[in-house]
Parts: sequence; C-alpha cells; structure tokens
Amino acid sequence: TWTPDQYDRTSDPHITAHRLTPAIAQRIKLELNTFKSQEMLVHQESRVNTHFFA
Repeated sequence: TWTPDQYDRTSDPHITAHRLTPAIAQRIKLELNTFKSQEMLVHQESRVNTHFFA
C-alpha cells in the first residue's frame, strides 16, 4: 500500500460520476442489463450468479 504522499487518491471533480443524474444512472443500468441478458456469454450453470440491476 502506498502512503498518501506517494499516491494521490483524491477524486477528480470533473469526472462524469460526479454529475450523474438518476436518469443517466437508469439508462446505464438498462444498457448493462440488456448486454448481460443478450450478449454476454455465461456458462448455463453460472447464470444464477449474474447480477441484474433493478
């Protein structure tokens, strides 16, 4: 582990996550759910471990 003097862990205030609205978050969740259910290859026995967003 690096000390604070060696590694800056502060967040960048210009990153999109700081301006994330509920509407944008919902669109991201929908896109992820669509990808996971239609495109992502998952072994049949592992599908129970795939998390979907509500």
